[in-house]
Amino acid sequence: MAIEIYKKGQAALTRYTAAGTCGALLAWGCYSLFKAIYLPGWPRFALVQVPGLGLAITPAFLIAVAVFAAAGFGIFLVLNRPTTADLLID
Repeated sequence: MAIEIYKKGQAALTRYTAAGTCGALLAWGCYSLFKAIYLPGWPRFALVQVPGLGLAITPAFLIAVAVFAAAGFGIFLVLNRPTTADLLID
């Protein structure tokens, strides 16, 4: 079973709005998660230092990115489920 968009082209604006809203809430939640686990008890060493940006890739950052990617894929699957897509189309 391939991953594809159910009834592509129908209710596109509604789907984009729902995906954008869920994505914004997810980004806010993952940022809050990052700030919550980036505490003095957690290791603050940088696994990788991104040159030019001064961005340190820490274990807390990797956890937040993994949660964002997994939940983002879950949002995609939920919004393209036939029952959810038909609800957004009507």
